[in-house]
Amino acid sequence: MLRRPHAAPPPSADAGRHAGFVLIGGQPYVTIRDVDRMSPFLMNVVGNGDVWMFVGSNAALTAGRRDPDRAIFPYQTVDKLLALPEASGIVSLFRVDGTVWEPWRQAPLPAGCARHLHKHECGTSVVFEETNQPLGLRVRWRLAASETFGIVRRCTVKNIGRTTVEVRSLDGWHQLLPPGVGQLTYERYSYLAAAYMRHELLGDEGLMVSTLNAAISDRPQPAESLRAAVAWSCGHRRPVRLIASRCIAEFRGQGAPESGAEVRGDFGCYLVDDSYVLAPGESIEWFVVADTFLDHAAVVALRQRIGGPDPIGAAIADSLATDVGLLRRRVAAADGLQCSADRIVTAHHFSNTLFNIMRGGTLAAGYACPAGDFAGFVRRRSLPVHARHRAWLDGLGDIGLADLVAAAAGRGDPHLLRLAREYLPMCFSRRHGDPSRPWNRFSIETRDAAGGAVHGYSGNWRDIFQNWEALAHSHPACLTAMISVFLNASTVDGYNPYRITRDGVDWEVADPSDPWSHIGYWGDHQIVYLLRLLEAHERFWPGRLAAELDSLLYGATVVPYRIAGFDDLLRDPRHSITFDTVQHRTLRERAAEIGADGTLQASADGAPRLFSLAEKLLVPALVKLSNLVPEGGVWLNTQRPEWNDANNALAGWGLSVVTVCHLRRHLAFLDGLLAERGAGSLRLTVPTADLIDGLTAAIATHRGGDRFALLEALGRTGERHRGAVLDGGSDERREIPVATVRRLLHMARELVDDTIRANRRDDGMYHSYNRLVVRGREAEIHHLELMLEGQVAVLGSGLLDDAEALA
Repeated sequence: MLRRPHAAPPPSADAGRHAGFVLIGGQPYVTIRDVDRMSPFLMNVVGNGDVWMFVGSNAALTAGRRDPDRAIFPYQTVDKLLALPEASGIVSLFRVDGTVWEPWRQAPLPAGCARHLHKHECGTSVVFEETNQPLGLRVRWRLAASETFGIVRRCTVKNIGRTTVEVRSLDGWHQLLPPGVGQLTYERYSYLAAAYMRHELLGDEGLMVSTLNAAISDRPQPAESLRAAVAWSCGHRRPVRLIASRCIAEFRGQGAPESGAEVRGDFGCYLVDDSYVLAPGESIEWFVVADTFLDHAAVVALRQRIGGPDPIGAAIADSLATDVGLLRRRVAAADGLQCSADRIVTAHHFSNTLFNIMRGGTLAAGYACPAGDFAGFVRRRSLPVHARHRAWLDGLGDIGLADLVAAAAGRGDPHLLRLAREYLPMCFSRRHGDPSRPWNRFSIETRDAAGGAVHGYSGNWRDIFQNWEALAHSHPACLTAMISVFLNASTVDGYNPYRITRDGVDWEVADPSDPWSHIGYWGDHQIVYLLRLLEAHERFWPGRLAAELDSLLYGATVVPYRIAGFDDLLRDPRHSITFDTVQHRTLRERAAEIGADGTLQASADGAPRLFSLAEKLLVPALVKLSNLVPEGGVWLNTQRPEWNDANNALAGWGLSVVTVCHLRRHLAFLDGLLAERGAGSLRLTVPTADLIDGLTAAIATHRGGDRFALLEALGRTGERHRGAVLDGGSDERREIPVATVRRLLHMARELVDDTIRANRRDDGMYHSYNRLVVRGREAEIHHLELMLEGQVAVLGSGLLDDAEALA
């Protein structure tokens, strides 16, 4: 994945003209020759474990374990990383005949030198190569992530000249962080943090251990820091290990740097001073390694392993090869491996699949459910359900996904079955985030404290479901669970919250001191993601959804947001949602008491209220219909615009034609399901039944007439529905004939077709451009055209006070 900083200088005309493929160490790499002619860009290096690494094309580096608070090299935004690549990470200097050469640091590039960048086809390593013809040397650094050892740099120096060369090098890491210096601490108190640091070189093994003398705190109480970062190396010929940052300047000044065995009050620095003679064609190779968050036992074990009889270099190489193999297995399980004559297409497909499973997750062992994992899932979701079935859950061994659902159905508890139908043994998922998206804080959790695999998923609504859509092609038996997750996490008023995890949902809470903080329902692609999962399910199991329309197997999430009433929306569409502090507190307390089910709407007995599949599929579409501006688009009143997250800079209101187009497709799909269902009736909760009646009456009365009257009738019907469900809803249900529901779907499709036709322009595009008369004055709806999937979505500036639409 490549990201270019926004303020990067323009590339030269011939930048990247020598891109291609090479083999390095027998492994395939994508190559950009003369990469220094391009503007710097950001890459990431992936691994099979929790190591993360973001690397600039100019050799800038930030890396760590799990999240930014466990950074080994400071986690900073992309602009800072690329602007100061020498600030942390790699140190590498070479002295030949009195000349000091610093690969990837000197600018402009000296005459006779060239820089090439190579990235492994699997994304698991990146190689920085610089050749210096006057000195007759070529240097390669291969950066990779090892689940066992951490950050690994494999350095190779080769004599490419015709004469023997005497070389002295200073190579290693600098600006290392010990555990306890998190992202916020580094950003605000880095100078203070340095005063707490202590770095110690241990014995002949050359292992540097970096710790804090005490946890950083202003409180008058003892606080130990019991984790360490480490750095070490192997493969040198005559190494002298140094841990003082001043040694870098001393080496540049032609001196012989020295340091003691301990340094305090400064950032970590691990350097190896070495000398060697290289004959023409000869090379030397060594490893430099860094890791973090080791406890005492892990440090002792690592020290023994480094000093043991077995070659540690071979163990490092084996760990890197193992990680690549395991990562390829994950991608292969998601059909990410292909054989094609077009290597670029093949590599691109692998990369796409990899980032899909990194965001949405994947299955470690097909449909196998690990023993104990489902029990833990039930316990986190619902303590009452777990208590009722504890003995059965504790006795579950490894079981297949379909067998698990069947066994849960046999227990006779609809809430256990609801959870079983939603359960997915996903792994490898992480919240989307990188230094170019500092607002998205990531966390990579692949193993627990005991070393066992961690199962779960986490991400924004779109991050999860757009990636599951692709994963479903490889694991279609998961579609029922994917749809269940979607429907159970959808709110009672027909929207979706901000973030979704296996342990429940999350919503935004505004922070007045943070200008980036905001609240709102995230309606991004809500209709289309659900529809694509439903369509895939219907392809694999035709008729099964229609047969389950009456099944009461789904919950509805409560989010402490209140969309304003119709009159208030007209008066001020820019502030359409209020935050219910009391309900927020109540939901959090209930979730802490009974599990994530505490955020679901409850029946009179306190258990989650159950809804039918038919109701859960209808409500999002009907709510979108209640927000329709006839011949304009779907009115976005959720404060988080749909279809393009770039529009979050807008107030969050306007009109979307793309939503209208996908709403039509969804309505047609629902009508097809009901046609399969046949005659009879649907048993729906009273608020949803009333919503169907109200929308039907509004369209029947006003379609083809006054557009504002229809807009108002639709909007006020939606307002009544929100009020009914957000005030607690009801367990009362009533029968609605299938024919009545289908009549509404047909009427709605005709209304939606009117809107689509009205937005078609001579250029073949679809966009909203309406004129309003507002209190006797004409005003144009401003619009923004967005090219998405071959269509144009337009977010208008909204409707003004008491607007009367003109035909």
